Formats: sequence, structure tokens, C-alpha cells
Amino acid sequence: MRYTYLVLTVLFTLFAYWQINDPDPATWIAMYLIVAFVCAYAFFRPLKAVMFWPLVGLLSVGMVTYIPSVIEWMQLGMPSIVEEMQAATPYVEYVREFLGMVISMLALLYVYWGAKAV
Repeated sequence: MRYTYLVLTVLFTLFAYWQINDPDPATWIAMYLIVAFVCAYAFFRPLKAVMFWPLVGLLSVGMVTYIPSVIEWMQLGMPSIVEEMQAATPYVEYVREFLGMVISMLALLYVYWGAKAV
């Protein structure tokens, strides 16, 4: 399990790096680096479960703000989100950001359950 934390650290550091060209990079770089830091910290020492709840709370609030865009995307028949974003398809960016938060939440919960097991 510890080495999974190391893999997650590398992945989320790469996610942060890939956000450099994003229209709003500071938010996403910070989010991914925080998740990478939590994973790296968990690799070296057991974590206290209490440190996860503020992060999970922030991600939950962020995810809720994107739900209308995700619903709009679903109502459109879930068109591809791997295409380039255009003015006519603003949901592409919002759905991608929502999924980024979902992935971050899953990683934090994985680390949380690992910390709980220790």
C-alpha cells in the first residue's frame, strides 16, 4: 500500500505540471500539489485521519458547483470531452475539472482508508 502512495504522488505532481497551460492554473496546480503532498507524506509516515476532512470538504464544495454543467453535458447526450474546448462547448472544461476533483477525492479517500487501517 505504501508504494501506491508513491505512485499517486508522482501522478498528481504530473497532473499539476500539466495544468500550466490551463486558463486558471493556480487553482488546479495548488489542488493537485496538495493531494500529491498528502500522498507523499503518507508514504513516509502514518497520517492522522482528521487532516483529510477539510480537504474532502473543499473538494465536495467544488464538485457541487460543477454539477449544473455536468447535468447539462449529460442532457446533451454526453458528447466527447476530449475535443478542444470552444465557445459553443463550455461544458468540456467544466466536466474535465469536475472529473479532476473526483479523481482527487478518490485519491484522498484511498489514503484516508489506508491511514485508518494503520
